[in-house]
Amino acid sequence: MPIGGPSSITQLDAVALAERVTGRKVQLEFMSADEIAAARKGTEDSLTASFLGLFDALSKGDEIISEWAGTLGVKLQSMEDWFSARS
Repeated sequence: MPIGGPSSITQLDAVALAERVTGRKVQLEFMSADEIAAARKGTEDSLTASFLGLFDALSKGDEIISEWAGTLGVKLQSMEDWFSARS
């Protein structure tokens, strides 16, 4: 099921927001798309392959359609509002 809020933000935007709201720094690690592809080809471990598949999908991004919120009866909330309500 796709999830999302009323506006799209990048993964790095989400990390920056979490750091700003919590006052804590998050250690980031980066893999290029080529590194992810090579790692996927080189692994025989199904769990590792699953995570690398997720990384691959995340690296390409996704546009979320907001109509699902009405179908499920939920209100879209920005990440900033979500974090602020919990800090």
